[in-house]
Amino acid sequence: MQKVNRNYLWCEAFVETLAAAGIKYCCISPGSRSTPLTLAFASNKKIKTFINVDERNSAFIALGLAKSSGTAVALVCTSGTAVAEFYPAIIEAFQQRIPLVICSADRPDYLVNTGANQTINQNNIYANHIRFFFDAGLPSTKNKDILSFLSKVRKALGIGLFTDRGPVHINFPFEKPLEPKSFTDSISDSQVKSIFTFAQKPIITRNKSKTFDLWERNLLKEIMHTPYGMIIFGPGEPRYRLRRLTAAFSQLTGYPILSDGCSQLRFGVHNKSNVITNYNTILSSPELINKINPDLIIQLGRTPTSKVIEDFFASVNSKRYIINEFGDRFDPQGTAHKILQCPPEIFLEKFIHELSKEKSIRQIDKRNEKLLQLDKQSEKLKTKYFSLKDFSNEVRVLTEVINNLPDKSNLFISNSTPVRDLDTFGSKTDKDIRVYNNRGASGIDGITSTAIGVALDSKQPTVLITGDLSFYYDINSLVNLKKVKTPFIVVLINNNGGGLFRALPISKSRKHFEEYFITAQNLDYKSIVRSFGVKYAHIRSSAQLVKWFKQAVKSKLQVVLEVKTDSKKSLKSRVEFRKIAQAEMSLKNAD
Repeated sequence: MQKVNRNYLWCEAFVETLAAAGIKYCCISPGSRSTPLTLAFASNKKIKTFINVDERNSAFIALGLAKSSGTAVALVCTSGTAVAEFYPAIIEAFQQRIPLVICSADRPDYLVNTGANQTINQNNIYANHIRFFFDAGLPSTKNKDILSFLSKVRKALGIGLFTDRGPVHINFPFEKPLEPKSFTDSISDSQVKSIFTFAQKPIITRNKSKTFDLWERNLLKEIMHTPYGMIIFGPGEPRYRLRRLTAAFSQLTGYPILSDGCSQLRFGVHNKSNVITNYNTILSSPELINKINPDLIIQLGRTPTSKVIEDFFASVNSKRYIINEFGDRFDPQGTAHKILQCPPEIFLEKFIHELSKEKSIRQIDKRNEKLLQLDKQSEKLKTKYFSLKDFSNEVRVLTEVINNLPDKSNLFISNSTPVRDLDTFGSKTDKDIRVYNNRGASGIDGITSTAIGVALDSKQPTVLITGDLSFYYDINSLVNLKKVKTPFIVVLINNNGGGLFRALPISKSRKHFEEYFITAQNLDYKSIVRSFGVKYAHIRSSAQLVKWFKQAVKSKLQVVLEVKTDSKKSLKSRVEFRKIAQAEMSLKNAD
């Protein structure tokens, strides 16, 4: 017989089940009621733990760890408002289908709504943004209760990791005593063995059929009879095989690829001859749209960052197919012909195999060549125009950062202006760059924390390009940089407020615009950053940027490089460039 604490036994078996499912990271925030969970994770050698005082930071770090590792990450917190602090990151994980296992400790149900300290209603608290929820109930030492509990855990993992990928939530009520050596029961050695034998069973899922479905056969015929088409590839997680397959599919069909800045297709060594990056400039011109109106569009990845692409979908009469693993509706305009549920790698492999048999499909339509020609013209004009701008120009800063990114590095791009500038002005390169983003809900909260999570898993340098409001919003995440052992560079583009709003109609409302929308904070980031023990430098030139990048990579530094920019002048240059480029392209391509 063994003396046990039922809470701890319950949690040990739970953690062993997670380890058997391939989970290797857990982010823990301190608390008393979560003691059994915390110590169970801490004592399991298969799972690495990260302790974060701030639950909101912790959840976003877990999100970054999951993005980089491609595996689910567990999250632990105590009861009460700590549970609510996880919510922003859970929303982002839900929107991007990133698997997280949220483990919230709780008081027993009989204490809810009684005025008990640190007790709130935690029942399915994330209901609108969770793939699966169950309340574990009070721990028991009865074999049938433990096995029933672990079966539900396995069901949750099967859903969150495979069949409907995304965050799952398990609520854990505990009665005192909470500590492992505060024994509550005695159970047999054979029962302990049976419990952990069951916990260590692998989760088996069936592979999707690789047979050619009817819709695939019909679409194949359509592609074979449509020489003039286009591939739109929205934001996606780094998957090298998908990148190579998309390039091969493009070569066989002759369809150019309009690749989102976060699509992964602009970077790395693969065939990029059909990759279009300057579509925001080209498709803003109705005259140029008329020259390249495609007959068929194949859409992969998430909803494109570009508003220009959304407007393009609404303005053309192309038949558009959206293809993704779970049949998600990445179609804000509601103009897609069909949304097809199929893992993109499987879809592309099948179609490449079939298209390879058809020699005639290799013929490239002249209109496809026209788009490629326009892209090359726009690229030359862009490079020339922004190379003449000074270092206070936001586009110039972004292009300089991309040019100086180390090979084999991570680029985390913040929301608001930076991600739009990457999408519009980011050029192709053979550097092996993995792009990360939080484009699920597109919030500015938790950006730095998510990037730190990526860095904690990756052995490669990580560069975060962020704006001052996003940086300010997550400023306390800097305390976690001490855990990062690889080069971590924050490029802080400080235009002192919400510069993105200058491009919106509200900017014409002079009375309230600066106070309610720009919201300049006038913060001394040098002092703030250094107060966290993090290195800081104010960058005024390309030469300084290059110097610090080299130093950070060589010495494995964690550093914040602040670049002060002028949002008014930057906006003016974006608008001016678009007009100049469209005018010149229209002139050169006049019929």
